[in-house]
Amino acid sequence: MMEILFANGEIQIPVFAPPGVPAARLGALRAAFKRTIEDKALVEEGRKQLMAAQYVSGEDVERLIARVYATPPDVVKATILR
Repeated sequence: MMEILFANGEIQIPVFAPPGVPAARLGALRAAFKRTIEDKALVEEGRKQLMAAQYVSGEDVERLIARVYATPPDVVKATILR
């Protein structure tokens, strides 16, 4: 239940690509996103606006989604009905 309830907070605003993206392109997109999120000017501007971005790798997001989707249906139902 906790995994489902807190999954959104772990990845906040995910960025998705469609299925079947070639591995090289996916790697390039992930690397560019990481560089953007870690850009010093972007981080400083975020601080000025009291906002902070925290990088979560695409691999970590994939693992989180796999764990959430593997949740037994009875646990999902109990979580939704809370």
